[in-house]
Amino acid sequence: MNFAVERSQEWKECPNPSYTPNTFAAITVRQALQTMLLGLILFGLVIATVVRLLPLELTASLTTPQIVLIILLVMVVLDAILLVASLFSFQRSRLLLR
Repeated sequence: MNFAVERSQEWKECPNPSYTPNTFAAITVRQALQTMLLGLILFGLVIATVVRLLPLELTASLTTPQIVLIILLVMVVLDAILLVASLFSFQRSRLLLR
């Protein structure tokens, strides 16, 4: 019997009914690596698709460092938006009541 099957049986037989396994936790290192690589590949494909959708005149006038800088600035703005949204949605009092 392999380790993943043993872990899934442990979760089913867990005496604590409030315990649920973390669905984001990988059972094996290989699974964690594959999940991480899938995210990186999708991220790269999104960037490549956005760059291809830009008008040819715009991409011809920009140098590679300028394109990389624009991508980094967009990522910083998205990160700031997500950070602000998470700060507003986090409520410690709600967590303490559970």
